[in-house]
Amino acid sequence: MCGKPLNAKGDCLACLLRTGLEKTVVEAKPAVLAFGDFEVEQRADGSCWELGRGAIGVTYPCCGQGVTPARRA
Repeated sequence: MCGKPLNAKGDCLACLLRTGLEKTVVEAKPAVLAFGDFEVEQRADGSCWELGRGAIGVTYPCCGQGVTPARRA
């Protein structure tokens, strides 16, 4: 906007920030977590169901391709 290059790409950092703040935020659709033929089950809001947590990770219920998942409350 102002034409003053301040970073390595030649863009004015103040103008980049100003432009970013003026833009409308678009809500993205939650990504689907898939591993091979299996897909991690998700709630309607996009968060994942958890079976349990441990010292080195989280266990999620998955649904195989062509298999109907069980309903969760």
